[in-house]
Amino acid sequence: MEIFTSLAATHLEDPERLKGYLSKIMVSSNHLLSLLNDVLDMSRIESGKVKIEENECSIPVVMHDLRNIFQSDIKAKRLDFFIDTVDVVLMDVQMPEMDGYEATRRIRRLENQEIASKLIIAMTANAFEEDVQEALKAGMNDHMAKLIRIETLYALMKKYL
Repeated sequence: MEIFTSLAATHLEDPERLKGYLSKIMVSSNHLLSLLNDVLDMSRIESGKVKIEENECSIPVVMHDLRNIFQSDIKAKRLDFFIDTVDVVLMDVQMPEMDGYEATRRIRRLENQEIASKLIIAMTANAFEEDVQEALKAGMNDHMAKLIRIETLYALMKKYL
């Protein structure tokens, strides 16, 4: 953060650059505060004095925040950092608590249609035609037998995206 503060101080006449530096300071500060809170929460967890809450988060938003934090280092090293999110679920059919078929049925019943309509591909060692039909019947878009071959995965992605 110190580097962003110094850069901001030297570019007071350029409002756009100043705004960018201040944005990076804010994101970095929030990230640091979150890390400190996590450390404090760990000590409370270990002492048994914490109430754990489940909160939604967006992986793309987290990734963009991380990119903003590291952007100056990325540029200084003449590197590129791209974030590309693809809305595909590779569903393991044989999960311990809830199998992939039931998980898919529950996803398809969600009120949020953006989530409920995500592309879901079954991943399983079961490769018979009845296994493919069971996946489709559960609401999956397609089926891919393990061991996964990158060419097969690429072809499936190309088919749907």
